[in-house]
Amino acid sequence: MLNKITATTKTLLLVLVFTFTIAVILGLIFFNTTDYWDNFWNFWPGFLGGIIAIVLFINQIEIDKSEKKKTKDDEVRKEIFQRYLDFQDDMLTNIVKLLLDFEPSLREDDSVTQNKQLASSLVTLMYYVEDGQNRRFELQKYLDNNELEDNRLLDFNDVSMQLDSIITDESNKTVVDIVRQSYPDLKASIDYRFANKIKSDQNSNKVQNDIILGSWILNKWSAQHAKYLVGVSTIDKRILGIFKITNPEYIDVDPNFENRIYFGNGTETIKSVDKDDNKNNLIMPHLDNWTARNPVLYYKQYLKSKNIDLSKEIPSIAKEFNISVDEFEHLNDRDIIIVRTPRLG
Repeated sequence: MLNKITATTKTLLLVLVFTFTIAVILGLIFFNTTDYWDNFWNFWPGFLGGIIAIVLFINQIEIDKSEKKKTKDDEVRKEIFQRYLDFQDDMLTNIVKLLLDFEPSLREDDSVTQNKQLASSLVTLMYYVEDGQNRRFELQKYLDNNELEDNRLLDFNDVSMQLDSIITDESNKTVVDIVRQSYPDLKASIDYRFANKIKSDQNSNKVQNDIILGSWILNKWSAQHAKYLVGVSTIDKRILGIFKITNPEYIDVDPNFENRIYFGNGTETIKSVDKDDNKNNLIMPHLDNWTARNPVLYYKQYLKSKNIDLSKEIPSIAKEFNISVDEFEHLNDRDIIIVRTPRLG
């Protein structure tokens, strides 16, 4: 009942209690007579009953207004969310078509005409990614953290990584140069992606681990209360790296990406990423049908939602985590966070 009392009602009730208390104190000090107390007890019960009835009536009116506003806000949020999903589906269809333009097997030649067509595709793709990231950022103002983890939402990190590969691919140099010269507003973005490529080449192992450690769209509280972060490949869900969360207080929002979580400072490496030697790594069981656009999931919670029995595979997974079977079985639904990335295979 208390949690349904509005701030206004609580204030009125406090004033009423204060007034009643003052009346009692004054009676005890200045009017401590039989007549006073007879009148006091004849007056106050009826007065209090009437006032409380009025206060509760006002309280109900405010609750009704609040619930109507909440219902309206929920409807607006649902409408915004649906509009975004519609936009995202249309954009994703176009992005897939544009990515196919850069598939080497589909290229007919290296003519000037084709390079101009590819330059046009690259420009459109870059604008799509920028627009998608901006709209996703705006969406975060209207949704709570649980809604932002909806599997229908696309994390533009994956698409941005594919764009990185296209721009830094030597075979696309002519196409990229055309875009540089013709679209000055995109030059900075191209230079930034090349700079990241150089940094990656210079510090390969750390950068590969950082790809797993961040940055991801998920609830900060959930990230801090998990026990393990596991990176898997997009194609076959092969384990790429495993990190134990040892200092959750250091897991925080990535300063370079607002509302994305970076795990790096709060983890201890169990299995480091080695892009050139991961072909024989364990494939994380029962993720074959994980095709959601959101590249983040809570492993045991996901298995439970699919009614999947993991008992046969637990020994091999526990071995990868360097823990016992019993320890693995006692992990909670959200203790293992799985992230996938196309950048490491």
